[in-house]
Amino acid sequence: MLKCLRESVGTDRAPPGSMSDVRDKIADQIPATIGRYQITGSLGYGAMGAVYKAFDPLIRRSLAIKTVRLDIPSSSPQYRSFIERFQHEAQISGTLSHPGIVTLFDLGEDGGLPFFAMEFVDGRTIAEILADALQARAGDRAGEPGGRRPRLRALARGDPP
Repeated sequence: MLKCLRESVGTDRAPPGSMSDVRDKIADQIPATIGRYQITGSLGYGAMGAVYKAFDPLIRRSLAIKTVRLDIPSSSPQYRSFIERFQHEAQISGTLSHPGIVTLFDLGEDGGLPFFAMEFVDGRTIAEILADALQARAGDRAGEPGGRRPRLRALARGDPP
């Protein structure tokens, strides 16, 4: 059964209906476990779902768990659409094998919540890479030596800024 780590957060909230408000609501519902997987943190939220960092106690490895959004009533038409897209994504992901695509390990349901477990790849987020690129670009405008292109290539390789 799905167990929540927290029910609410006592912080300032975003305006109702905004994307930040939706993310706040989802973040309030971080589960402690999904299936046999122990949730160790949140990796991100999107329009359709949430991704958590988790630990598999049987295999003793870290992985990522993707679920549909927890804040949408299961009786709503939007939820049914999310479930269909979610299942389609899992089916497609399970057939792919490429070094640039994470491996799908498991597909399941916990207390009515569909999820899939996939490879966890530790690294920098797209937001971090873009922020560094913007910072490098701003430095170029300030007349720093070296130019923007070598720095952007280094960032793309994952070199520190």
